Amino acid sequence: MDQHVPQVPFTLEFPGDINTPNPLSALAEPRLTTIFTVLKPLVDNARNNIVEHARQRLQPKAVALAQRVAVVAWSTS
Repeated sequence: MDQHVPQVPFTLEFPGDINTPNPLSALAEPRLTTIFTVLKPLVDNARNNIVEHARQRLQPKAVALAQRVAVVAWSTS
């Protein structure tokens, strides 16, 4: 369920750009690879904290909503 889709910057390339390194490419700039390697665990940790916080906040609301739907479905059958 938890799938990560690699994100790449949107760039427009023209025929004159062939064989010209993209300055935003981590492959063209080794320092970016190092920065991304350092930042990835921090970003992953922040995402996990945000998801957990949202789950804790929304779980009781989801249960209450499911109970209401069950009551309405039971009463109409």
